[in-house]
Amino acid sequence: MYRKLIIIFLIVITNILCLSIINNNTSVEPNIEDEYIVDNSRDYLGIIEIPKLKLRRFFYGFDDERNTVEKNIMLIEKSNMPDKENGNIIFASHRGNSKVAFFDKLHLIEVGDEIIIYYNNRKYIYCYNNRYDVPKNGHIRIVRDLNKTALTLITCKKGTNKQTVFVAYLTDNIL
Repeated sequence: MYRKLIIIFLIVITNILCLSIINNNTSVEPNIEDEYIVDNSRDYLGIIEIPKLKLRRFFYGFDDERNTVEKNIMLIEKSNMPDKENGNIIFASHRGNSKVAFFDKLHLIEVGDEIIIYYNNRKYIYCYNNRYDVPKNGHIRIVRDLNKTALTLITCKKGTNKQTVFVAYLTDNIL
């Protein structure tokens, strides 16, 4: 009797573990909680992560068809990659309630919050510093310290004809 119960128990536990493994393996995005090396054999350029917002997304190269705000977080063409000293990597994304509104909760970040970029086998840690609003007219003047390596995030401001620009500065990069 006990032997049958033990066998049934082991079968149930094995099935639960198998389902857990299957669910973990079907993830679209990598588990980068402890792993931050970007797999260069994949077709993405890097990963942007905002831990406070639980946001983690791939980003793609300038010429990639997925590099648009209609599909993803868009890497703006005038960007420098994070490894460029005193450069500025710039992203834009929608706000709202659509499935591509990846910056919907961006207004919740506070000065000092981390934004992380995983690029070229390195982890770049930025500290959010400032935000300001600009008219939504197709042109944005980015106000930042040109003597620091920066990250800029741009999204529309809810209920207005403006955009909000968020600026962060590089604090660390880890191999």
